[in-house]
Amino acid sequence: MRGMQHSRPPPPPPPLKVLARQLQAPQGVTHARLPPMLGSSVWLQADVITVKDGGDEAILSDGSATFRAVQLRSAPGADRAAVKGKYVLVYGILQSHSPDPVVKAIKMMSLSDNPFHKHMWKDEVLELQQYML
Repeated sequence: MRGMQHSRPPPPPPPLKVLARQLQAPQGVTHARLPPMLGSSVWLQADVITVKDGGDEAILSDGSATFRAVQLRSAPGADRAAVKGKYVLVYGILQSHSPDPVVKAIKMMSLSDNPFHKHMWKDEVLELQQYML
């Protein structure tokens, strides 16, 4: 059939670059920004604090708060990146706000080889969010 176009679903939105504290549920305080909705794709960068459950879960901290990354065995790169002490990128789906935020990992990669990633992350996130307001 000539002229018929097949409609494709729109691509998913890009992940939100966030700090871990921004994923926490508000606790009785009015926040200027609400945390991303459950099911949103998020991008965080943080230090691996602990690896648990045979390598399928990690607790991470970006200096603002801690969060859990889960289902690491199915996330490309996690087998090499989920090592205590490494600085990593976690791209995933937000599954819970509390008690600690939980992100189902889609991808994880080590950024430890370049210290500028860690030093610039907070400013990069805050600048991007300021621009998007």
